[in-house]
Amino acid sequence: MRKIITAAFALTAGLLVTACQTLTIQPTAAPNAMDTTMSSFREQDAERYIILTMTDAAHEELVRGERVDREAELPPLYARFLSNLSRTYGLRRVADWPLSSLDIRCLVFEVADTRDRDSTIAALSRERFVESAQRLSTFDVSSDGKQPSAVALAQSSYNQGGYDQGGYNDPYRKLQYGFDEMQIAEAHRWATGKGVRVAVIDTGLDTRHPELRERITGIRNFVDRDGDAFNADVHGTAVAGVIAAASNNKVGLVGVAPEADLLGLKACWKSEGDGRTARCSTFTLAKALNFAIDQGVDIINLSLGGPSDPLLARLVARALERNILVIGAVTPKWPGGFPAGVSGVVAVSNVAAIDGAGSLIAPGTQVLSTKPQSEYDFYSGSSFSTAYVAGMAALIRQRKPHLPGNVARELIATTAQSGPRAPNACRALARLSAAGAGAESDCDVARPEAAQR
Repeated sequence: MRKIITAAFALTAGLLVTACQTLTIQPTAAPNAMDTTMSSFREQDAERYIILTMTDAAHEELVRGERVDREAELPPLYARFLSNLSRTYGLRRVADWPLSSLDIRCLVFEVADTRDRDSTIAALSRERFVESAQRLSTFDVSSDGKQPSAVALAQSSYNQGGYDQGGYNDPYRKLQYGFDEMQIAEAHRWATGKGVRVAVIDTGLDTRHPELRERITGIRNFVDRDGDAFNADVHGTAVAGVIAAASNNKVGLVGVAPEADLLGLKACWKSEGDGRTARCSTFTLAKALNFAIDQGVDIINLSLGGPSDPLLARLVARALERNILVIGAVTPKWPGGFPAGVSGVVAVSNVAAIDGAGSLIAPGTQVLSTKPQSEYDFYSGSSFSTAYVAGMAALIRQRKPHLPGNVARELIATTAQSGPRAPNACRALARLSAAGAGAESDCDVARPEAAQR
């Protein structure tokens, strides 16, 4: 049954694919940048790396305005500084990148002996010119990588007839149970996310998908220079589809914010299998977060999770200072880690009662979304719950662009009813409308049960 469903999705979408503009995929250029990627990095080598930061002022003192890169001869003072670190601690410089949003420099070093990494970090923290030193950590996208069974699909209420199309001409709209649980169609009377910029920090995504090609306004690759792999990445494509798949284009499904603008920032690379699992690092995420902040996006979606990370927490704090809403996934292994454990992040899960996580619950099991090569598929995991809430945040941002982040977070949280239930987009938008409570009464209709399918 499942093969039939997937094949039908692929066939329908394939017939509707037309020529489209191809976005140029390339690493971001930056002044005094040694590396734009860490293509040689692999997750099994994570224990070998240390991240240092130094202030821009300290870096300028060392380089005195000269360019720092792999090919050019290093400025004398900077070369001496690196040579001293190498000689004293057995380090090799791997990467060097400015984080302009924090006015600091980020440097990655490889240690000769991983057994000494923690003591080396402690000693480096006391070195002149070093602002901070920490481990380079790895993070996983929050998708369980499991395919829903044909039996589960057949028994589910939304597959046995679905919900009303709600005036959309997208043929798979009736399979989007989360749309109904969060009353998104009702919210679209007030907002569709138009003009709101959402940074999807994830794997790459299919820029040519008929649901996404008009929604993607920019892309950057912080992992490698492989444009084909960027467009073939599954996880980022699926997350983007939940947030902003086009509506009323007679194909596929409807995004929560179908007129939002997406910025696809690749900071994670495929781990194995069918591409539903992926891995990121402190360094790649730091570069992507920094870029999103500098671009002045409205919302950052982080459908991933891992240990607490001081550098990434600083970047998120800076984003929040600039009134950027940050939506992050809760993972069972790291419920209080990054990003969900950072104060001010809207933490979202697809299951209730993860210890240590005061998170929202949103649809995240058997979620229909986009797949590379103009296809569609079902996905499960907190990644997709997070995307649902990021889309809802985009609706709020369109209605009230300058609403303080703490007020927007409270608005999202207080629309979620006990049960647990998903946040209600209709209620949130009604509260922001001129009619207020009167409009909210229109949202008092029965919603399907079990937001955590």
